Amino acid sequence: MGVVGSDTPSLVAKKQHMKLKNLLTQQSIGVLLSLWVCGVASAQTAASSPLPAVNAAPSAPVAAASAEAAAAVLALEPLKNPPSLSDNPAFWVDRVKARAQLRWNLIATKEFDKSYELLSAASQAFVSKALYNSQLTSNRFQSATIEAAECQSQSCSISMIAMMELNIPKVGSRTVPIVQREIWIVEKGDAWLLRQ
Repeated sequence: MGVVGSDTPSLVAKKQHMKLKNLLTQQSIGVLLSLWVCGVASAQTAASSPLPAVNAAPSAPVAAASAEAAAAVLALEPLKNPPSLSDNPAFWVDRVKARAQLRWNLIATKEFDKSYELLSAASQAFVSKALYNSQLTSNRFQSATIEAAECQSQSCSISMIAMMELNIPKVGSRTVPIVQREIWIVEKGDAWLLRQ
C-alpha cells in the first residue's frame, strides 16, 4: 500500500474516469457543462455551480440528447495523466467508444474538419484535410451505433453499424446499414483513428 493521500497517476486517472462515467449517468447536463467550462475537477464543487439544477427528470429523448452532448464534450477534452493502455484497458475502451461516436456524429452533421482532427498523425500525413472532406462529402452517413470495442497492447478496435443513405436506380433513396470496423491507436495521451 502507498502513503495515504498520494495517488499514482494511473489511480488518479482511474478516479477521474469513474467520476466522468458517473456524471454521464446523471440527468443534468448543467453539471457537466459547468465542469467543462469552469475546469472544475470534482463533482462536489460542481454541485455548488451557479447553473440551475434540474428539478424534474427529463424525458428519455432529452436525457439521451443531454448524455450524448456531454459525451461529445468529454471526448474532446484533453486527458491529463491518462493511464497506459496496459494498466487500464477499460478506460481506453470507453474513451475510444466516445471518440468514435463523436467522429461519426460529426460526419453525420457534415462537420468534416472537426472529424479530421480525430485522425492519427500518421493518417493525417497520408490524407489531406481537403481530400478527406471531398471523400466524405459524397457519402451520406446518417448515424452510427457502436456494437463492440476491445483494446489490446497498442490499439483498440471498434465494430459498428453505420446507416447510410443510398440512391438505388429505379427504386429511389434507401437507408442501409453498413458494417464498419475501425482501429484506434493510443498515442500522445489519447486515442486517434488509424485510417485504413
